Amino acid sequence: MVATICKTLIVSLLLLVPALGDIPAEPPLWRYVHPNARALVGIQWSQVEKSDLGKWIQKRWIPDLGMPGVEFLKGVEQVLISSPGPRPEMADEEPPLLIAIRGNFDLARVRQVLVEQGANPQSFAGVSIFRRRGKAVTEPAFALLSSRTILIGDIQSLFATIERLKVASSEENVDAFVGRAQGLAARYDCWALMSDTRAMHNFLFASLAGKTVSPDSQGFQAGISVRSGLAIDVVLSVRNELAAKALQANLSRLVHTAEIDRGGSPDFASLIRKLRITSDRSNVFLSLRMTALEASQNFAPKQRTPVLAKADAPRLVIRIEGLDEGTRELPFKP
Repeated sequence: MVATICKTLIVSLLLLVPALGDIPAEPPLWRYVHPNARALVGIQWSQVEKSDLGKWIQKRWIPDLGMPGVEFLKGVEQVLISSPGPRPEMADEEPPLLIAIRGNFDLARVRQVLVEQGANPQSFAGVSIFRRRGKAVTEPAFALLSSRTILIGDIQSLFATIERLKVASSEENVDAFVGRAQGLAARYDCWALMSDTRAMHNFLFASLAGKTVSPDSQGFQAGISVRSGLAIDVVLSVRNELAAKALQANLSRLVHTAEIDRGGSPDFASLIRKLRITSDRSNVFLSLRMTALEASQNFAPKQRTPVLAKADAPRLVIRIEGLDEGTRELPFKP
């Protein structure tokens, strides 16, 4: 399942082809949050890609995917990922996942790519949906809402979200969890919020938090801003103060080990040394701050100094004149 979803997410990049013509007004991506979401991730890619960090990611990570379609990533503006966590009756399966992508899309090209990938078209509430025939309900499907918005997720999540779109936005109540996420989105260009750590069972959210989540975790939030240098803030909530102290110590050891392992990289070392780990009551805080100059020094492409060819050393000779055969020159090695 993990491999299938990974492949589907990468293939979805093929859909990111800039569209032609005028761009109609679209509702905010918040309207496409998964019902009862307990894990949310947002990326303002149009802002991130212009930063030194974004350029570093595009150079160092994206080419390693080795799959077609990544060249269309520049067509993306925003991404909003949401999940309600696993269903109790399906604890061993991947939790439902809904990905809303905002950008510029050529719908004719989108349909062509989906059909080439073996998806079959159908319609639900007037929305074009593409899914593979005979696949499980957890298999990601694609909903083409407009030339500006595409949804990717399991079919039940897509149907529920499309049904909710029929409700006027003024009639929708934003719950406290989504309100917290909106607060993070106002301050950061990339952020994550989780109130149910069971959502970590999903490979995507697990890759975001990684080893920072312990068995005692009660919640997780993180934000990255690239608007003026680099700012990273992470808050890990655990069950009590004792657990927070233990997690702080474990993370400090992990960072110290990483610094030793990468000691040969001065850029990485300067980055890791700026990471601060503290705790207060049942929360553990990780923070990092870099000025615009420091971020540029760490992430901007390095200008390689051209290697100059060594100049030929002067040729030393011993000149002998007055010989019958004329002047002779013998090489001299000092």
